[in-house]
Amino acid sequence: MRLSRTTPAVAAAIVLATALAGCVGGPEEPQETPVASPTSTPAASPTPTSSPTEQPNDLVVLPFSIPCDELVSADALYEFNPNVGVDPQPSATGLVATIAEAGGVTCGWLNQTSGDRISVGVLKLDAASLDRVRGDAARRGEPETQYFDGYFREENGVGHAEDFEGSYWIVLDSPALLGADEVGSFLAALRPALP
Repeated sequence: MRLSRTTPAVAAAIVLATALAGCVGGPEEPQETPVASPTSTPAASPTPTSSPTEQPNDLVVLPFSIPCDELVSADALYEFNPNVGVDPQPSATGLVATIAEAGGVTCGWLNQTSGDRISVGVLKLDAASLDRVRGDAARRGEPETQYFDGYFREENGVGHAEDFEGSYWIVLDSPALLGADEVGSFLAALRPALP
């Protein structure tokens, strides 16, 4: 009688343990993720790739991964603005979300005083893909060569910049970066981390 009362509990424990065992395993293989066109704005988390990946719109994404605290170090961030720190709830929108979906690196910082967020995406591309993205950027913004190599626009109180460094497409979106000189100052903190 006592055994029959504990049997369902034991059986439930075995089922639970079996189900949880399926959740434990080795590291997952990196998976290819499709890249949306630069006009879409889905939110996604970055998926590092280990080899060049051709995306559906013919962009060839090269392997690149770096933690956000290495992309812009604490010292470089402090030098840029002592009020800016890591954003506890970063969100990727616009072209930063496109970079995230393609497997690029996306990071967020927050001005602790104003509450303004800085959203950044970095994607490494082959030369032909980089040329295509640069052409699209030229249609979206004004050329900028004094403070960085790319394009800048301001819409509804938010600064949008696209920078091209070597093989990298770098996108910055922020109401805290309303001029090309401010974007250039932030990029100066970021560029040294790019291999």
